[in-house]
Amino acid sequence: MLMSVAVCCCRMVTTFSQELEKSIEGAGSEIDTRELSGGAKINRIFHERFPFELVRVSSIVRLVLP
Repeated sequence: MLMSVAVCCCRMVTTFSQELEKSIEGAGSEIDTRELSGGAKINRIFHERFPFELVRVSSIVRLVLP
């Protein structure tokens, strides 16, 4: 019984990781072409939002730590 639970959990994790990888690569079965998803979304956030958030955090740190 315990072995079957472990096998089932392992299969679930493997399936999830495969689906997540497909989604990030843009090859998933449920890709919406009307909006960015996966790696494209991560790329957009990293290049458009990250620099602004980094400056914002730097400003806060300068105010807190003189």
